[in-house]
Amino acid sequence: MIAYPDELIGILCPRQEELKIAANVLASSSIAGKLQIQHGEYATFDPNRPVILATVHGAKGLEFRAVHLLGMDHIKKFRTQKNMCYTAVTRCKTSLSIYHQGSLPGYLERG
Repeated sequence: MIAYPDELIGILCPRQEELKIAANVLASSSIAGKLQIQHGEYATFDPNRPVILATVHGAKGLEFRAVHLLGMDHIKKFRTQKNMCYTAVTRCKTSLSIYHQGSLPGYLERG
């Protein structure tokens, strides 16, 4: 938020499970007032809340100055994991951060 004022920041998760965990953590953080949670693809957009928490699928069509991909080791559980990774990575304009605990698919780790 400080590095990119007035720009959208995306926090994307591969599954609803990670989205719920992130929502609980961020709800009590200093950015809670700037956060909007997209539970579906066609959720209403609030321009006064520039930090968007969504699933990768829910972020289709959106573009962010910076993207944080959470729990990306869980992407391996999807049949369409390469397509989902492509969608996730291409949402950012400037900065991409990938967070994971386990191993990533090789094509994502090499990128």
